[in-house]
Parts: sequence; C-alpha cells; structure tokens
Amino acid sequence: MKDALPKFDEQFLSRFSDLIRWRRDVRRFLHDPVPAELLDSIIAFASFSPSVGYSQPWRFVCVREANARAAIRANFLTCNKAALDSYEGDRAELYAKLKLAGLDEDQQGCKGSLLGPHAQQTLQGHLRRAGGAE
Repeated sequence: MKDALPKFDEQFLSRFSDLIRWRRDVRRFLHDPVPAELLDSIIAFASFSPSVGYSQPWRFVCVREANARAAIRANFLTCNKAALDSYEGDRAELYAKLKLAGLDEDQQGCKGSLLGPHAQQTLQGHLRRAGGAE
C-alpha cells in the first residue's frame, strides 16, 4: 500500500516558501567541526533529493587528510585550467571569475558531489594514493 499524500497546511507552505527564498549557494565555510551526528543527518536528508530514475548518482566523501586534500586540489586546478583554456574572449573572462571550489575554505573536508564514472575512478585513485578518504 502506498503512503497517503501528505497534506500541507498554510503555516507549512509559508515556512517552506521562506526556506526556498532564503536558500543560498554557500561558498564561505566556518572552521568549526561539524558533529558526526549532524553530518549523518544532512547526508540522510540529501539522499531524498530527486534524481533521474531515482538513480541517486551522487557520492559523499569526507577527506580530512592534508595530503589527500592537496591531491584533490591539484586535480581540480588541472581540470579547471583545461576548462578555462577551452573558452575565449568574454566567455573565458566570465569563466575565470566563477568561484568553483571551496576546498581551501572547507576545513571539514566533506563534499557532496555529482560524479560520473570516470571522475569517480579518478577521485578514488587520488584518494588511494594519498591515503586520506573515509
């Protein structure tokens, strides 16, 4: 038997609307440790996010070891330069202004990601060599 559709009252709809309007793409991070229970809860909620065919292609990885973080950063810089080099003129200037990474600011080392099979293999290889994935 399927679950009955929930009924959302006006108070819920109003607060949900506020939440959607308030939501931001965070690119600045606190340096305070995130309790493991809170991180587990956030990841559990994220697993309910919609995906094509409920495939849930994302993987969550916490990287706390400095050498593993450095390897990931180096890989990002290489890929980001290749992407920048693929643009010219105004598009290259616009791309160069984008803030695409927060790894330096994120002291927790925890990132959610949408990685395809090639990127997952590359990341796993870097992590194995650096010895820092959880």
